[in-house]
Amino acid sequence: MGPPSWLRTQLSGPHGLLARPMAWLLNTGNAAEYAHVLNQMEVDLSHVLELGFGGGVGLHQLLSRGATVTGVEPSAEMRVRAFRKFAEPLADERLHIRAGRAEALPDGPFDQALSLNTVYFWEDVDAGMSELRRVVRQTVWLGVASTDHLRQMRFHESGFRVEPPEFYAERLQEAGFEVRVQASTGPSSLVIGRTRA
Repeated sequence: MGPPSWLRTQLSGPHGLLARPMAWLLNTGNAAEYAHVLNQMEVDLSHVLELGFGGGVGLHQLLSRGATVTGVEPSAEMRVRAFRKFAEPLADERLHIRAGRAEALPDGPFDQALSLNTVYFWEDVDAGMSELRRVVRQTVWLGVASTDHLRQMRFHESGFRVEPPEFYAERLQEAGFEVRVQASTGPSSLVIGRTRA
């Protein structure tokens, strides 16, 4: 039996009284995957777009490695949390927080973009991939859980997308990236797109 529908809905955009515990859950659940991905990224002195930063563990790891970061997040509660938690890098303009979704990203350019476990919630995958191609100069990193894991979580019962990593790789390629898929942590794969010369 998978998690209740309210939990799956909260994962797509933490809100209300559950926003704070959901931020903790997202940070705990994604920390290892962020570390795995960031060990492959050259982030020092680069400008990274993080799409769907949730509880902020990715923002913290990117900033600690010397990146300038623009975080885009649809959840108002998560944005408020980030403004409170990251006051110093915000003041130093090493971090910028924006409301938004994959289908309408802030103008870049960004050297790289990172988004872990958010693609299931995008309303329009093709539009999101096109937006990434518009604003990213070098590399896109997408963390995608296996379909078996997502079905165990019963994501499909909440209307969320359940597709294999190759589905997103194909659409990233169609948007104009050179793409490869590799294993990540746990049940996840990493879809990596590099801009074509």
